[in-house]
Amino acid sequence: MRYKLDRRTDHILVDESQDTNREQWEIVQALAGEFFAGSGAREDRNRTLFMVGDFKQAIFGFQGTDPNEFRRAREWVRKQSSSARFASGMLFADDDDEAAALEFRDLSIEASYRSAPAVLDVVDAVIADVGYERMGLPERPNQHQAHFDRRPGIVELWTPFSVEDGVEEEEGEEGWLGEDARRYASALARQVRSWIDEGPCWRRPSGRSARETS
Repeated sequence: MRYKLDRRTDHILVDESQDTNREQWEIVQALAGEFFAGSGAREDRNRTLFMVGDFKQAIFGFQGTDPNEFRRAREWVRKQSSSARFASGMLFADDDDEAAALEFRDLSIEASYRSAPAVLDVVDAVIADVGYERMGLPERPNQHQAHFDRRPGIVELWTPFSVEDGVEEEEGEEGWLGEDARRYASALARQVRSWIDEGPCWRRPSGRSARETS
């Protein structure tokens, strides 16, 4: 089966790599192992392994995921690439197409097409204040850059909610959720409802306000 898959597989894309668990990485490594073992089933192709991930977006523990698995997978690819290039005698042949195909490239995209500068500035400030190590990041991230640098935005810091001692939690369909979390979610819902009812001053490119598009 692996032989047949090797003949049919030229490119592997792993999206959301930070949320890929160990068992899933083992499948990826089994499929990509022959990428670094010579020409493979056909000699007229260059095969690639492309992984897209962001440690800052990791959902810790989701379906057994651990961002460290992403880090280990990157190191595995780095070592496989280096060994293949060295074994092929192309360690310094950077201009060669085949050597370029075996090259490991650790790319970073700091530009954000979604968030406003105000939001990205707060994210960078929190990382700088708390420390990237305490946030589970393997290395210091680069500063974010807003692609739409004139997009308006605002960040509000709310006082944390807390439940007073002696308050009994209600039972029901949401009994699995703590009282403090339910109160916080209700406050968020009321605030969003208020924004929609008031009709924000900013408008979308379509010319319609948030209320008109909700």
